[in-house]
Amino acid sequence: MRRNARILVEQSERIERIVRQLLDLARRKPSKLESLDALASVRAVVELLEFDARGRDVRLTFHSEEPLPRVLADGDGLQQVTLNLLTNALRATPRGGEVRVTLAPSTFHPAPGLRERHGVRLSVEDTGVGMDDAALERVFEPFFTTWSAHAGTGLGLPVVKAIVAEHGGAVTVTSRPGLGTHFVVHIPSEKEEGTGAV
Repeated sequence: MRRNARILVEQSERIERIVRQLLDLARRKPSKLESLDALASVRAVVELLEFDARGRDVRLTFHSEEPLPRVLADGDGLQQVTLNLLTNALRATPRGGEVRVTLAPSTFHPAPGLRERHGVRLSVEDTGVGMDDAALERVFEPFFTTWSAHAGTGLGLPVVKAIVAEHGGAVTVTSRPGLGTHFVVHIPSEKEEGTGAV
């Protein structure tokens, strides 16, 4: 009886989280892109999660290569991307593990056939449980999650992908079971004319 009650509570909490995130998505305004300092935005999120990392006995490090170009971005959106990636990384990393966050200038292609762009690369790498190829193929699908039913909603990474796409950027992920996961996000530094197919 108690077990059934606990399951009901956990499922109710999960449904509440899903509904809340869906409402957040529905209310999201189109990104208002402006010139901003990516370093300040990302550092604020890292500092916010340092306490959580210490509580998990996970080493959280942050490094930035300078000078960084200013990015054309929505400040709230960039921080949401950073928050979602870091939250996932901390959750996946066992005690004694490490999550590394780095910022660096970058050159990237937003998509195959599109012109090369310049910007900033945000890298979030963990020494956590990792994912197999089957999970990697579905990692950005809404509601897909590798967590237990009470731990995740499967919406964090689709939100990351959507925000990055709004910025004209790119996001990639590599992972191996038992060896951790590495997300890389590229955000353009400025609007560039003629970004169509080459």
